[in-house]
Amino acid sequence: MSDIAKKLLVLIDTIQEVIDNTGSTGIPSGHLYSHVMHILTLDQYNQVIDHLEKAGKVQEQGFVLRSTKVAT
Repeated sequence: MSDIAKKLLVLIDTIQEVIDNTGSTGIPSGHLYSHVMHILTLDQYNQVIDHLEKAGKVQEQGFVLRSTKVAT
């Protein structure tokens, strides 16, 4: 696996962790993007979020991202 691919996986995992840590309140997607916009373009960010949604890890409702992870 290339160095870029490894870094991308770390970034995706980090975004997932941030969303998980917001609990049931979630986080506004635009707010999260504002923290990564120096790393990702808007299209790249949207691709990451789409990937997480398709994987069943995140739900977006009214521009708020919430984890589907069950709290233990």
